[in-house]
Amino acid sequence: IYKDLNLAYSGGHCDMYIPKGPETNETVESIMDKYNALTDKSVENVEKNFKLLYHYDVNALYPSRMKNCLFPTDVIGKFIGDIKNNVEYKNLYENNVGVYKVLVNAPDIANPLLSKRINNTTVYGYGEWIGWYFSEEIKNSEKYGYKFQILGGYVFESKNIFSNYIDQINKIKVESARSSPMYIIAKLLMNSLYGRMGMQPYLESHKFLSKSKFNKKVKSGLINESEVEKENFDTHWLITKPNNSNFGMEGNVAISLAISSYARIIMSEVFNKYKIYYTDTDSIITDQPLPENLVDSKKLGLWKLEDKYIHAIFLGPKVYGAINTSGESYTKVKGFNSQVELSVLENLLSAEGATKLKTEK
Repeated sequence: IYKDLNLAYSGGHCDMYIPKGPETNETVESIMDKYNALTDKSVENVEKNFKLLYHYDVNALYPSRMKNCLFPTDVIGKFIGDIKNNVEYKNLYENNVGVYKVLVNAPDIANPLLSKRINNTTVYGYGEWIGWYFSEEIKNSEKYGYKFQILGGYVFESKNIFSNYIDQINKIKVESARSSPMYIIAKLLMNSLYGRMGMQPYLESHKFLSKSKFNKKVKSGLINESEVEKENFDTHWLITKPNNSNFGMEGNVAISLAISSYARIIMSEVFNKYKIYYTDTDSIITDQPLPENLVDSKKLGLWKLEDKYIHAIFLGPKVYGAINTSGESYTKVKGFNSQVELSVLENLLSAEGATKLKTEK
């Protein structure tokens, strides 16, 4: 069951849709020239003189889903075929959560919602493929033109199991100073439980054995020498055995995959209603403000405005930079510790600029 469910477990959606904005014909240099020419550099005046991009984050995306949603508990059963077409069991599809293997027919929309793994890369595209998905993400995707044929899967009983936990931990977080240990601990407890539920149960096991005891176990057949790795420590071996089953640990991948699916559902509510330049798990960058009913800087599950940009460059997932309304620029490049100038990212938008990129050791 774990191996099937794990195929439906994927993380946050990180994608670049529009590489430059809000003015595509402007450069970093020209934008800064315009900014520096302003005699009044107050945020209010800057906003009058520039088109803007808006950077929003969801408040505690995963904890908010843990508080408000139903999660798989006991397995009702496994089935093969399309459960919706079975009169006797159709109600299980309608009234219960599940994890299903489906044939996906994905429409060609601006910001696709369902991912597929291709050569160890997560791709959000259109067309047909077979994959495993959480039932609520399937039903949500149908609203945007996706079609599915269910091939099999698992049906679960469900329950709201995290609401009290999130309420209590969030209360500690809200009542603690941001720099205090209790704030940091509370934040970690809310955010890390999600990942804990999805931990890999197949783990390496490590054990020190004296060389004499190791030889005895090999001779008696208790250890197959070809299945273990040995590292020499004088009189002992450090024995490593791969893929040791550890199903005794307290986790449940069905819960983790449901939490991440519910999180992507929240993000999908804005993906194809607004012009999205970039998204990363719990954030979007768009060219218009979100409606007031979606924005609250403190309420779990609603959006908060992080910043406004007068210029931004997006090269790909976790490779981007921007200039905000205070004239401050920053860049983020995954796997690269040194600060990269925003103009360098802009050069990479052209083939000619890419050939000139150099980094210093």
